[in-house]
Amino acid sequence: MLEHHIEKNAGIPLSAVERYHEDGYILHDEPILSSDEITEVLDELALVIAGESALPADRISTENQDIPAGPDNPVRKVTGLSYYLPFFERMAKSPAIVEKVASLIGPNVKLYTDEFFMKNPAREGQPFAPYIWHQDAVNYDFFAPLDGFVTCWIALDEARIENGCMHMIPHSHTLGPIARTGRERFVDHPSTAEPVAAEVKPGYAVFHDGLNFHCSYPNLSSLPRRAIAFHYMRAETRYLGIEDKRLRDFVECNRVSDPYQFMSIRGLEFADSV
Repeated sequence: MLEHHIEKNAGIPLSAVERYHEDGYILHDEPILSSDEITEVLDELALVIAGESALPADRISTENQDIPAGPDNPVRKVTGLSYYLPFFERMAKSPAIVEKVASLIGPNVKLYTDEFFMKNPAREGQPFAPYIWHQDAVNYDFFAPLDGFVTCWIALDEARIENGCMHMIPHSHTLGPIARTGRERFVDHPSTAEPVAAEVKPGYAVFHDGLNFHCSYPNLSSLPRRAIAFHYMRAETRYLGIEDKRLRDFVECNRVSDPYQFMSIRGLEFADSV
């Protein structure tokens, strides 16, 4: 079903591409996934969360990592699905996404990783922790340069202010990486643009630059706010390697190869690159 739908999609219009490069993000105006396809994705994710898939347990993060997952400690995030599960690999390579990504970063595309986000509803009036202001690419200090990353974030539920939709800061990507210690001062700086709420319907996507400042506030509603995101990069990007073995194994999805190669999505591959 998913494969049939995605073949009908194309790239992003030039006007939207220009807006993306100016603002650092766009809210795409056509759905990436139909309602049936969202159900299909959620069914596959339910198997993952139930421990009935080939995904390693360390790929699943709960609200409190110190205790087992359960009704009082729900899943918060799942990472690296595409490297372990064929369903999500096909999704990462789907033309519905990839042609749009290529419109934004060029024809040679690789996947860094993916993430399923479960912004759980408040429990007994107490919301779970927000995702604070950040730039994704600041965490990618094992890549160079950092200006060729784009995330396709797809809402699986309606994302509204009440249930913790993302907020984006226009133009923030143009200043490059901001040190973690300077995040709050950057957001509060008088020259920094006002945040914009990225409210989107189920199946619709937000594309954002890896250096765009964004956050999501707590879910104050009684409904979940679920989303899946694919993080892509130019195939020309250099992978600098990682000294810490635990982090290296996680980033490289426990693959054994030297040099490590990230998943090829579209176009050419390059020596000494990702």
